[in-house]
Amino acid sequence: MIVLFGRCGCMNEACRLFVDMKEKDLVSWTAMISSYEQGGTYEDALVMFFEMNRRGIDVDEVEYISVSSACAYTLVLETGACIHGLVFKTGTSSYVNIHNALIHMYSTCADIQMLRNSLIRVPTRILFLRTR
Repeated sequence: MIVLFGRCGCMNEACRLFVDMKEKDLVSWTAMISSYEQGGTYEDALVMFFEMNRRGIDVDEVEYISVSSACAYTLVLETGACIHGLVFKTGTSSYVNIHNALIHMYSTCADIQMLRNSLIRVPTRILFLRTR
């Protein structure tokens, strides 16, 4: 339901559902973060992500992609670099989609040095998949 409300642009209703949930799991957090990001309320997606992280909820590939995109659209490079660090810290740096999101973020924020560093760190097999 959260995703449905989010896709319809009814974030107040999505928030109400989320707040009223007795137990919030990875799926409900992901639904809120991606709904905010896809709806263009990038700051809210970032706030939700950091709250999720603060509460100790494990983060997966989907959240990293959503918040990297949110950082790109808000041009919040410091937060994006923090997200990038979390990607490596949590061991999710081998996912192709995360690399694509980070590359998008650094190129949008015009940080050519970090973009270059990100490309250097991409495993060869992922680079091959991207250029095929």
